[in-house]
Formats: sequence, C-alpha cells, structure tokens
Amino acid sequence: MTDTKINMSEFSNKSTEDLSNNENTISNVSKNLFQISNSISDGYRPLFKKKCCQIE
Repeated sequence: MTDTKINMSEFSNKSTEDLSNNENTISNVSKNLFQISNSISDGYRPLFKKKCCQIE
C-alpha cells in the first residue's frame, strides 16, 4: 500500500507540474501572437499612409 501512495503522490506532483507548464506555454504563445499581430499592423501602416497621401 505504501508503494501505491508514493506512486500516486509522485503522479499528482507530475500532473501539477505539467499543468503549470501548459499554462506557461499558452501564455507565451498568446504573447507571441500579440507581437506578431503588432508587427503586421506596423508593416501595413506605411501602405495606409501612402494611400492617404495619394488621395490628398
């Protein structure tokens, strides 16, 4: 029985670590996506400025 308890506690600790790792990964991915979207909008800004200038 003690072996089972030890294994279960190790298992639950591992699961908790995995969950926190997953949360970190998800937050990192969302940060990266946000940076990418900012970069894309920065890339398009000059195009919009050109169009505005041409219209004027």
